[in-house]
Amino acid sequence: MQTTKERLIAALQDAETRTLATYQSSWSGLTEDQVEENRDSYGENVLTKGQDDSIWKRIVESIINPFTVILLLIALVSLVTNVWLAKPGEEDP
Repeated sequence: MQTTKERLIAALQDAETRTLATYQSSWSGLTEDQVEENRDSYGENVLTKGQDDSIWKRIVESIINPFTVILLLIALVSLVTNVWLAKPGEEDP
């Protein structure tokens, strides 16, 4: 499968008639039947805007990764051992 750039280069290097034949077009453009057929095959030629994720979802997705989870677990273990389980006067927050 060729990339868009490769197809463009090939179209520029071929003769005009061959390029038009390859893309089933003409100097006057596509016929109405070809337009309808392409719309049925590929859909309307419109841009769609995807929904933006909420700020909370983006924050959670940026925080929740393996490295962050490990750091949070280490912080929790440190809190338990150095603050809660420490003898009075020996707490080291």
